[in-house]
Amino acid sequence: MKIFSARLPHGQFKSSELSFKPELAVKGGDSEIFETAVCCNEPLGLVTENAFLIFYCEWRGEAWRIFVRLRVVVNSRSEPETATELITAQKVGFSKMID
Repeated sequence: MKIFSARLPHGQFKSSELSFKPELAVKGGDSEIFETAVCCNEPLGLVTENAFLIFYCEWRGEAWRIFVRLRVVVNSRSEPETATELITAQKVGFSKMID
């Protein structure tokens, strides 16, 4: 699988799109680590449900999006802590109307 970009679009836990150049090439069982700056100016104890990390990828020659649903809690140091709730994938263009 090739990973081209990642973004966090939620208003309470947000980052700009991060493009990987060259793309990240990940094989089954592999892992990759990346860092990005995230804006989270929320009060202590705030819980943000349904924040998403979205990857734009290519798998077997087709474009996919991988959605990582996160739960974000602002801790006592005013830092966001995340927990992964769910990971799903959707083929890009899956919802097109067929004539």
